[in-house]
Amino acid sequence: MTDVRLIVIRGNSGAGKTSVSRGIQQAYGRGVAWVSQDMLRRLVLREHERPGGRNIALIEQTARFALGNGYHVVLDGILRASRYESMLAALRHDHSGPSYFYYLDVSLPETLRRHQTRPERAEIGAADLRGWYKRRDLLSSISEQLIPEASTLSATVGTILAETGLLTAVQLRAEPAAAEDLTSWLQLAGEVETLFGPMPDFAAHAARAVERNSGIVVRDRDDAVLGAALTSHRPGDQHINWLAVRESARRRGVAKVLLAEILRRWPGPGDVDVATFGPDVPGGTAARAFYLSAGFVAAEMLPAGPDGRSRQRFVLARPA
Repeated sequence: MTDVRLIVIRGNSGAGKTSVSRGIQQAYGRGVAWVSQDMLRRLVLREHERPGGRNIALIEQTARFALGNGYHVVLDGILRASRYESMLAALRHDHSGPSYFYYLDVSLPETLRRHQTRPERAEIGAADLRGWYKRRDLLSSISEQLIPEASTLSATVGTILAETGLLTAVQLRAEPAAAEDLTSWLQLAGEVETLFGPMPDFAAHAARAVERNSGIVVRDRDDAVLGAALTSHRPGDQHINWLAVRESARRRGVAKVLLAEILRRWPGPGDVDVATFGPDVPGGTAARAFYLSAGFVAAEMLPAGPDGRSRQRFVLARPA
């Protein structure tokens, strides 16, 4: 996952970490995992802050899981250097993509002022904040960029988005199709109908695929369907019934991501086959080349499609 970002935001209680993390996630959309120390330590484990706390391992495992599954990670928390630095250093060392570390450098008076606007002020008093406050608790082995207290929330979010290049680092993931995808999926089907031929019952097929968990989609950050596949799977019969990508999203690896998810679902043994365009269909050249590059072998010709154009079966042999 060489293009996945790890973004760590540290600072004292009340410095604005939660607001910044939420702002980054909202700006990017689907695809950013927000890993909150407060959420995991205080709400999930209900653990007191202490050396060697179990939340340290949970934070690390959560961040690693999200990174390993193609999510950008925004990890925030007080994350005291004396207790969390070794974990953070291991995360950075093992992550193959870019890592960015920020420290919200907010003075105690400003921290107390901001705290008066937080819902937590009813349960956390000024005396607590004074006792927890530690000025510039920076990591010794990792360089962190200081964000001054004069930086507004929008400016801070904008700075981090610009420096990390997050908005241009779009990660493609194939996921089970949901009912909310149907409108966008049908738009995609309409876009490719001139190539695929008439598909009068496609809406019903797509809806059934959602119910049966046999539909797969790749979405963009705004939840528009970039590519989708219909599959069927029975013992001895593993078939890709339909696979298409929006024209605006082609040559970006969407089809590869869809096929990888299909093959992950069907680990073998057993052949996987697909009916695609015949060699005399000019618009089908790219699809044929895609399946050949993925290891499929051209097999027998099939009856012509509803548009009268030729079709051919391609097979991927998957031994045990």
